[in-house]
Amino acid sequence: MSPENLCVVMSYSLLSSMRTRSEFHPRECSEDFPLSWMESDGCRFLVAARTSSLRYPHTVNYDALARELRRAGCTHVISSALCGALDANIAVPSLLIPDQFIDMHRVPTTGTPSAGDDIRFEDFSFPYCQPLRTHALSYLSRQHRYPVSASGCYVGVDGPRYETASEVQAYRKLGGDVVGMTAVREAIAYREAGLCLATVALVTNPGAGLGKGPVANADIQRTAAGFGDLFLDCGRYLAAQMTTLECTCRIAR
Repeated sequence: MSPENLCVVMSYSLLSSMRTRSEFHPRECSEDFPLSWMESDGCRFLVAARTSSLRYPHTVNYDALARELRRAGCTHVISSALCGALDANIAVPSLLIPDQFIDMHRVPTTGTPSAGDDIRFEDFSFPYCQPLRTHALSYLSRQHRYPVSASGCYVGVDGPRYETASEVQAYRKLGGDVVGMTAVREAIAYREAGLCLATVALVTNPGAGLGKGPVANADIQRTAAGFGDLFLDCGRYLAAQMTTLECTCRIAR
């Protein structure tokens, strides 16, 4: 059996906000997703940028990224996601490790099936990898910068606009806790590619109508500054657990 390989997926903005790390030297791959193998404390894991200066969350070809990760030998993924709160009681900023999602996407994904591709009806009862989520929670609970929620429902929307106040209320009534543009399509693409996924969501702002003013991208980026370092350290911790990880949802083919 081939070894289990972890990939840490971050947004380009988080990579840009990180401290300079001599160990991190990204290279551009064929699909324009910067990838780099990182060696740390005897652990080897892949770091990938989900978006670049040419790709924004709502334009990413998640199927292509999943294929690129499989080609690089990845089996498990821990992914970052910036999102807004749908409940005024959710702390901002805080961390949330979703265990469910609601797919509100209306625009088709960038990827299209190739001739001869098998059509699979994947089970999505539990869309995120429980063992990876548990290990991520174990690590993140030790830090004191952000409160951590062990579970929650992520609502996926198209963007790039932010939601209306009425949409925020509606998504909350449906059972959503946070809303964003990445974690749902990513979860679908990775599951269909046979990759196990856990997501760490940084709640950067109250949803529309829940805060004191409008949702502003500049405020979100300021809140996210420094999260990249914490998330990368979480990836380093998870990489050290890969040899003993008992993944009950293992579906990689």
